[in-house]
Amino acid sequence: MQIVPVTTPDSPEIASGAVFEVEPNRYARLQRVVYTGIFVNEIPRVDLPQSSFFADFYLWLRFAGDAGPGAADPTDISFPNMINGSFDRTYPAEQGELADRTIYRLWRVQGTFRNDFDLHRFPFDRQTLSIPFFNARAAADRIVYVLDKRSASTQSNSPAATPAAKPSWGSATAAEPAPDTHVAEIASPVAAAAFRNLTQWDLVKARERRENLVTESALGDPRRLGAESYRELSGFLVSVHLHRRAFAALAKTLLPLVLMTLILYASLYFPVALVKEKVTVAITAALSVPSC
Repeated sequence: MQIVPVTTPDSPEIASGAVFEVEPNRYARLQRVVYTGIFVNEIPRVDLPQSSFFADFYLWLRFAGDAGPGAADPTDISFPNMINGSFDRTYPAEQGELADRTIYRLWRVQGTFRNDFDLHRFPFDRQTLSIPFFNARAAADRIVYVLDKRSASTQSNSPAATPAAKPSWGSATAAEPAPDTHVAEIASPVAAAAFRNLTQWDLVKARERRENLVTESALGDPRRLGAESYRELSGFLVSVHLHRRAFAALAKTLLPLVLMTLILYASLYFPVALVKEKVTVAITAALSVPSC
């Protein structure tokens, strides 16, 4: 838990105790820090024509059990890029209370995710596969998802994770943490055999970090005007950076073209007795080349 300032407190929240006065005319609330991690088991398919990819991964959350009145549910999350999948937050694969009295939840998620691809540098392009999730209801000042640095996947020997933000009384929301506290460039969040079925791609790196969903509009709420001029939902993002194997891509694309061209050229040397076959082979090869 950590304390974050509240610039425009509501009377109902003050009455319930969700917002409290720390100094005269200065209010704050408790912000729940949720330690988060993702481990990618496999990405067996990258579908560029459909702008999507299939992913199989584990997601876990660790958080304090009691976050005070009006606390948001850390498990109320959604994947905005998921086209179809098997995620159901009410049925975790594992759950329980740890020795430090934090709550642990683990899900296995499998599904197809929408993704944008940039093919301007084909076949020497690099692509980023992004899997973000956001809390469906809670704003970033009530809950924050941070990288779980105590997990084995981050190769950290630190006995305790570092909170993601510190109170900043001069702003409406908590200050952003230093880059090394919420961003990690690591290979271990991805299994060694995660890309065994992808013949044209190599893993470059994997990153995990906070990712807030910001709506740059007051959305009709006068309380968001001025200092709080946007709606910000807390979230998390894992991104996998891939590099295309240029030789394999060129071989797959150009080899059929070369073969059809050779067949078309060879048909020119058919004897006169095979005029019908010559025409058939030539037309077939000419029609096959564009389709490759």
